Amino acid sequence: SISCPPPSKSASASDSMEPPRDGKLLATYMHAVENAQAGRWLQSADDYLQAYMMPSCAKWNAYYHVLSGFTSIIRDNRFPATQTHMRALKQIARDESRPVLHRAQAHFTRGLARRDAGDRQGAARDYMACIEVVAQATEADRATCFFNTTPDGGIHEVVGKELDRIAKDAHANLSNLRNPSRRMSPESLARAMATSEIRGSQNSIHIMGGGVGPCGDHEENTAKLEAAMARLPVNGDKCDQCGAKPDSTEVKLRWCGRCSMACYCSPECAKVAWKAGHKQACRAPGQYEVGDLVMVSGLASKPELNGKIVEVCGPAPGNTGRIATAAIGGV
Repeated sequence: SISCPPPSKSASASDSMEPPRDGKLLATYMHAVENAQAGRWLQSADDYLQAYMMPSCAKWNAYYHVLSGFTSIIRDNRFPATQTHMRALKQIARDESRPVLHRAQAHFTRGLARRDAGDRQGAARDYMACIEVVAQATEADRATCFFNTTPDGGIHEVVGKELDRIAKDAHANLSNLRNPSRRMSPESLARAMATSEIRGSQNSIHIMGGGVGPCGDHEENTAKLEAAMARLPVNGDKCDQCGAKPDSTEVKLRWCGRCSMACYCSPECAKVAWKAGHKQACRAPGQYEVGDLVMVSGLASKPELNGKIVEVCGPAPGNTGRIATAAIGGV
């Protein structure tokens, strides 16, 4: 049975929290709150993270509340998450000694931050990992309670309910990654995804960074462009061969070891997909072949070309390490 304390009716949020015995922890937490109230979001995030990482924080009933202070700033995109923040989220997410709710929230927040940075592949990985963590939660995990704050004061909530909410949001974000064309035209989508990570199982569209060779106008071949755009949705929430989803501990997805663009639930599915066409589409990072379709990104001198989908023609003459491209179907 679940025996969470009833919500606080009259006490303020601060009164509802048991004060930590560690004075340094309390001071750091208060600095985080003050910085947030003053709009100093980076300093606040750093303070929340510092407080959360203190060993004494794990003994405080506001343990998850402190993590939530940090992750909410990242989730609200108050500023681009720093490498320190991303490493910390990764550490929390992978630390099996931490509560399952904390790990799920860390994966979900990291997914949002990676999506904001244009790393669609990374975002999909973290969303999937979040869903797996929730699926593996035991009944005992789900029946525990955590302290949270509301406008009316402090409240103890059931972990299982929060886990389900986070998993639902992760599924929704994965769906948005897989089906972006439902909301945007191909042209608008191409521009919006100029710095995104694009993946497909059988016919990959690759990202090409700044410094590419001459680019043509892909509008000359609308039909081929539309075919390319149809392959933009990101995979990752189910096996690309059989469609199995990681909704239980029995199904775990693994990315293709070469391209990290396709994922499978078993070696057997990977072999079937390889013979069915993935062999022709699979590319190692940074590898391009003549005829590949790539999306231009990172051009500072000609930003109007960012977001264009072009076709690889081969190495650019006289430019080592550069690629010559042209309009899709062009020369």
